[in-house]
Amino acid sequence: MCNIVQIVHTENPNKKDFPINCAIVAGAISIGVGYSQINELVSCLNIPNMSNATYLQYHSNLSKNIHEENIKIMKTAAQEERRLAIESGHISEQGVPIIPVIVDGAWSKRSYRTNYNALSGVACIIGAKTNKILYMGVKNKYCFVCARASTPVEHSCFKNWDRSSTAMEAQIIAEGFQSSIKSHDLIYGKIIGDGDSTVYKKVVEVSPYGPTFVIEKIECRNHLIRNYVNKIAELSKDTKFPVHHRRMVTNTDVLGRFRNAITKAIAFRKQGSEAVYTKVCLLKKDIENGPHHVFGDHSNCDAYFCSGNKDQVMILTHCCTE
Repeated sequence: MCNIVQIVHTENPNKKDFPINCAIVAGAISIGVGYSQINELVSCLNIPNMSNATYLQYHSNLSKNIHEENIKIMKTAAQEERRLAIESGHISEQGVPIIPVIVDGAWSKRSYRTNYNALSGVACIIGAKTNKILYMGVKNKYCFVCARASTPVEHSCFKNWDRSSTAMEAQIIAEGFQSSIKSHDLIYGKIIGDGDSTVYKKVVEVSPYGPTFVIEKIECRNHLIRNYVNKIAELSKDTKFPVHHRRMVTNTDVLGRFRNAITKAIAFRKQGSEAVYTKVCLLKKDIENGPHHVFGDHSNCDAYFCSGNKDQVMILTHCCTE
């Protein structure tokens, strides 16, 4: 009636914030969903959705931006690690800072101790002092386009791995070590990781810093305790031991005592003022003494470890020995 035409914006066109389409695609990437899930959500809200082609365009652009931003963040973290290493005097003869790093991997499905056939795996290298990511890599054994196309077509292929899934983590970590000097001007002198020996073996094989440089391996406390308790629990399946002995290590209270004993030993030895080699030897002694302590033989327990009678040995210990 008044002959006025107005345009109503759902967002301020003068602001440089994310457009609404870009924002919802970023949210989908963050929580690990795709176009179909977005479509279901906005349908319930009675909001018209973008087309699949538009979604793919935003997704492609955002992926590039996220990748570039991640590289910047990792370079900033590396600079902080370099500064801390220089301040503490951990520098090689060539003047390159040496730092300890934490390494670990993950796969697209849970496969701990069974079914190692995941199609995708990721691993990362984290600075031990800053707890920030310095390197991250992904290995994929499957590409949807390659698998479905009858004839090869030009596309962005994500398939970059054709070997076993178990070897993904070791390969990614090795590549991170090989690129550490070029990317960050850093030497990763110590590996803090789980009990998987294949990662350390692979790093030693590629020898990223020359044949004379020795990379140390430090066992992660959590994995040390887990592997220790798992090995004890496995004794319950070893038929060469009597049944009544095997039943003792299936008790959750007994396994809890094993875990608590080693946790206490690690915490105490870590705070000690002795040399590292001495700490390792003392911790080894505590770990070997764990079963004696749990089953009542406190003759070799240190004073910090327990206040049990050092002269009294439970009959259960003698039964196990026999």
